[in-house]
Amino acid sequence: MGPSACGAGGAKYLAVKTYLEGEILLDRGETSKGIRFVRRAIGMEPELEKEPEEWPLWAQRLHAGLQNALPPPHAVADAALGPTGHALTDDVAERLAGLFRDRNYVVIDDVLPASLGDAAFEELRVADAANLLEPATVHSVETQANVLAPDRRADRIKWLDLASDAKQLAGGDGGLEEGRQWAAAAECVERMDVLIKRLRDKLPDELSNVLSRQRPMVSAYSEGARFERHCDNHCDGHPPSPPSLDDAATAATGGGRERLSERSSLTSDSGLSQAPEQRGACANRRRISALLYCTPEWSPDDGGALRLYRAAPAVELDDEEDFAFLDGDDALVDVLPCARRLVLFASDQRVPHEVMPVLAKERVRYAIALWYADAV
Repeated sequence: MGPSACGAGGAKYLAVKTYLEGEILLDRGETSKGIRFVRRAIGMEPELEKEPEEWPLWAQRLHAGLQNALPPPHAVADAALGPTGHALTDDVAERLAGLFRDRNYVVIDDVLPASLGDAAFEELRVADAANLLEPATVHSVETQANVLAPDRRADRIKWLDLASDAKQLAGGDGGLEEGRQWAAAAECVERMDVLIKRLRDKLPDELSNVLSRQRPMVSAYSEGARFERHCDNHCDGHPPSPPSLDDAATAATGGGRERLSERSSLTSDSGLSQAPEQRGACANRRRISALLYCTPEWSPDDGGALRLYRAAPAVELDDEEDFAFLDGDDALVDVLPCARRLVLFASDQRVPHEVMPVLAKERVRYAIALWYADAV
């Protein structure tokens, strides 16, 4: 019955969720948008053309679960590095590695000194005000192109080329002074490289092949902006989930590889060939995703949480016992985007995730995103 449940929470899960979103839009009178959602869902799962009472059991169960599911709890930081953002101690690194091994994500607070966090925020705010960030796109399965789809993803982004952005900046007296366009972001990235190196040493089974990262990406989410449920890397032979692929996930578009900080003792990866276990239209060798939040004094009422989900089992949903995960309540935690907070999670199908809508009216959710990649 249709494709196996894999990818970002399972193709069937996303088909039903998209169909239900279409129904809600139609009920609100947003006919054009609602029809578009319904058609997308039916394209993913033709059985959804039936009335709800005629849906297969998995669809009926998910329908009920989605209607009754409660928000997950807010994540509590697994470690805090302190006001100076000091390096990980060996004990803390061991504990974080164990947590990552058990559940595929960790949350670390105070990973930067307060002064650096403030500088990174100001750098992003100024760049955003100068219109240096552009609307993000999603990958269209129908056209195999990257398209604007603000109902699915509505952040503004910029890929940084830290290896070549050092330049002469105009001084206040009309002269020139040495400077760097993204100096604060560059220092943040350098600190993340060192931290990943420490964790890599504690997680050889998971991260021993991580020798490079893609170029950093900065993002800005204003009121109403969200990014629908997705995974950052679709590999292991699984097909990509049709409704939600970010523009970088297709083939590292815009996010080329870059040498990591020399302090990290990791080497550059110049090759782009995919390992056999990561073949597929949207495999990109991302192993671990890192999100560093920058906006100060963010509160739960501001929205914009990163919602992490359980992975869907890679099974054919033909038997009732396989429906256990389709209860609409597979959300694990909401990670609030607090300033100087870092969340690390597995990039593949083990951690489907989405950015919940931002509710703040006059504040912007800024973040720096990094993806650490396998060498081969």
